[in-house]
Amino acid sequence: MAHRSPGGLVRILLADDEDQLRGILTRVLQAQGWEVLAVPNGREAVEAWPQDGQPFDLLILDLRMPELGGVPVWRALRERQPQPQVLFISGHGTGEQWDVVLEEGLPYLRKPFRPSALVSRVRELMTQ
Repeated sequence: MAHRSPGGLVRILLADDEDQLRGILTRVLQAQGWEVLAVPNGREAVEAWPQDGQPFDLLILDLRMPELGGVPVWRALRERQPQPQVLFISGHGTGEQWDVVLEEGLPYLRKPFRPSALVSRVRELMTQ
């Protein structure tokens, strides 16, 4: 079963460079009662991960972002927490980062997706 923050609250770190989409996804996730920290790029996602204290329960990472894409962010954060739960999102279905996601069997959603698909996928990941 996935790690949970004290009190059972699910803490999500969301990184996506599309401002409007990031806002929509944040509202969808918060409507489920989940705590969300949303950032516009991979560098800020890495900086947002606490050095001490409670880590996030789930990373939702866009594969293509300025400064750092989703896979490099995931790799950097794995050094801080051995197996962070992750969900990759992207509208692009090719490239080196997609190859890593597919080869390692990592969870992903292809954009565009319905808000209900995101909620279902997060719930599924939080019960693994």
